Amino acid sequence: MSDPQRLHPAAILEYLVRNIRALLEMLIPVLVVLFSSPLQRKWTILLLLLFFALYISYAILYWLRYRYGVDDEEFRVEYGVFVNKNIYIPLERIQSVQTSAGVIQRLFGLVKLEVQTAGGGKEAEVSLPAITWQQSQELQQMLEASSPQRLLDDQTDPQYQEKRIPFRQLMVAASTSNGLGVVVVGAMALISQIEQMLPDLNIYEWLGMHVSGYLHQGPMVWVIGIALILLSAWVLSILGTLLRLGGFVLRREENKLLVSRGWLEKRHVSIPLKRIQAVKIVEGVLRQPFGLATVYVVSAGHGDEAGQDTIVFPIMPVGEVEAFLDQFLPEFRLEKELHPLQPAARNRYYSIFTIPVLLVCIPISVFYPYGFFTLLLPAAAWLLGRMQFRDGGWLIRDDQIVIRFRMVGRLSYLIPRRRIQSLELRQTILQKRKGLLSFKLQLASSLGGTEVGLNGLNWQEGNTILEWLYKKQDIHPTISCASLSSSRMSGGSQEPEKND
Repeated sequence: MSDPQRLHPAAILEYLVRNIRALLEMLIPVLVVLFSSPLQRKWTILLLLLFFALYISYAILYWLRYRYGVDDEEFRVEYGVFVNKNIYIPLERIQSVQTSAGVIQRLFGLVKLEVQTAGGGKEAEVSLPAITWQQSQELQQMLEASSPQRLLDDQTDPQYQEKRIPFRQLMVAASTSNGLGVVVVGAMALISQIEQMLPDLNIYEWLGMHVSGYLHQGPMVWVIGIALILLSAWVLSILGTLLRLGGFVLRREENKLLVSRGWLEKRHVSIPLKRIQAVKIVEGVLRQPFGLATVYVVSAGHGDEAGQDTIVFPIMPVGEVEAFLDQFLPEFRLEKELHPLQPAARNRYYSIFTIPVLLVCIPISVFYPYGFFTLLLPAAAWLLGRMQFRDGGWLIRDDQIVIRFRMVGRLSYLIPRRRIQSLELRQTILQKRKGLLSFKLQLASSLGGTEVGLNGLNWQEGNTILEWLYKKQDIHPTISCASLSSSRMSGGSQEPEKND
């Protein structure tokens, strides 16, 4: 490697902070052994100091051994203390380079640079946790200079657009996010960790003893307590969303989307337009009644945190999405009137959640006091199934297919034909009796592949999608069809079990 470079010394501190959880997990057993041993207190302190000194020494050696550089059309990284490791990435495989700045980076005026490839999975292939802004810009230019994507971008005229989110709109996004559930799950995970660290303390029994003291004061205390817990979780989710999305700016520069966001950790994400596989519009369960939606992009070799699809705008009225796409992503078109699902599929949607929930709730309602309240759950499951059937739909317009369905919130995918990796048509025994089938499209994405599909189409509609997908395709996708009763599917003249 010619002229290898080292990370900034602040990378040592970043490494220690990033691995603080692993350090604590190692330290707790050591503390248990030391304090239960007959050693004197001064020896215990000396051993702890020695442990920390060794850990810090390891971090310093890791920093000294970590080198990176570009040589012979490759991005190379060398690191490792006891085992030397080398990473070689051809520049042509690099799909995106993004920068972020956490608390430590911002204290020292540094950035974190991440390099992602098409096969990199959820995590970045290489992460440089502490380099200067100038180094990041120079390295980004070198990494993208020879990539096919950059060559394609340079052949087209540049476009410059920008959109920011007002603070009032950001507050609406934070107040209607799904962070409440994340906070509750996180609290349960924290309780489980406390219970593992303190095995002699049964935390649920401890909570039960304290809560039982309020039982004689009536159910109103329970109602107020639960309301306070939910309110606290809601406030925490609002703060988390504000820190994550604060200062959100979207730019279209040349043939890239540039997303900047974050108050505590400033993230800069660059998304080449040629790598965008689909646009996803999410109308959350709390936002749909107010006519609000979030716009994402599904991108090959690139994802947001933990490999998630990237937010290109956190919240906007559904009526403004079409104009937003015309401005920033004119390659995609939003269709409002879709082909609905077949009426014969209605019972399947109504019963798929209702029956299992009902089978669980009936015994609870019989054998437990106030268990009859659980019978509200089957009604909610039936309502969800009804909404899923009503909202399901699809439409083909020119070279794009629009697929809309509902999990809990409503999702709409806008997918160009050339981005579809494979199509699967499937028919179960029950679907065959009603002349129905389901289809599933697969796209390349940072998650290793995104699948989008619908249940409740007839055979003619399945053939329409199949013929549209083959039309003017240079590379034919894999078409696989399966039936639980036989290897053929009836209902049409075409035999779909062939693979191309």
